[in-house]
Amino acid sequence: MLRLYQYCGTLVLALVTAVAGLAAAWPALVRLPGDELVPSVLRFQPLSPAEIERFETSRRLGSASDQKQMGRLRLGQALVTSDPVLAVHLLDEAIGRLEQGLSAAPADTAAWAALAFARLRRSGPGDASLSALRLSISMAPAEATLVVWRVGLLLAHESLLGADDRQLLAQQIRAGWIFAPVQLVALLRQHGHLSLLHDQLTPPDLGQLARLLATPLP
Repeated sequence: MLRLYQYCGTLVLALVTAVAGLAAAWPALVRLPGDELVPSVLRFQPLSPAEIERFETSRRLGSASDQKQMGRLRLGQALVTSDPVLAVHLLDEAIGRLEQGLSAAPADTAAWAALAFARLRRSGPGDASLSALRLSISMAPAEATLVVWRVGLLLAHESLLGADDRQLLAQQIRAGWIFAPVQLVALLRQHGHLSLLHDQLTPPDLGQLARLLATPLP
């Protein structure tokens, strides 16, 4: 009987540990606005563990650019793995690599956006991810390759946005309309935020929007 109690206790502990691990990993599993833009925005191709290991061993990873690139690679791995616990470990490494690279070379708007995304994936929306996102926007508010993705990231923090952040969101929406209107409309339409775009458009722009809305979602 004692052994049965011990076995049951071990089983319960294992179950609690597993549930806690999945709960901690939950933000890594949630789909976010703009997720579909990540590979093209960050310019990474998903690599196998062996390919990443070769990259890591072929370089000393002493430079800021190497750290940032390794962070992006780990982020890419985290996005394609089906193991939520592994995803958390990969996100932790991605965050550490990106933070180390940015501490040495902070003038990198794309790396700050990647760090915001990694923190958001790791822990959900919070001050850490939002502060990195603000830095990315302040460095290059009209970066054509990032504006639509940053709209998605801001929307993922919607409940935390203050007045200044909402101005940043409007700014990024206006820039997105200029540089990538098709992507912007698809993002806002998919996540139910088209009204945010309507507020930024002139009457001629509304005609273009109507034509885009007549196109079925991909």
